[in-house]
Amino acid sequence: MTRVAEEAGMDRSKLYPHALRATAATYHAYHGLPATALQSFMGWGKISAANKYVRLSGKQTAKALHTTYGER
Repeated sequence: MTRVAEEAGMDRSKLYPHALRATAATYHAYHGLPATALQSFMGWGKISAANKYVRLSGKQTAKALHTTYGER
């Protein structure tokens, strides 16, 4: 990771495994992965961890609005 960060011109101290996990969780939540699937995929013991990423993505809200009102 250090070599990749250096080659990308990034601050090495800001690139660490946990940050990459958070990025992965955010990516999958924004693409609509349900909380239960995200929990399983990331290996979290509590659904609340997955719900945080899903809630922040706004994907469920957008889907509910689209289901209710369709394309406008």
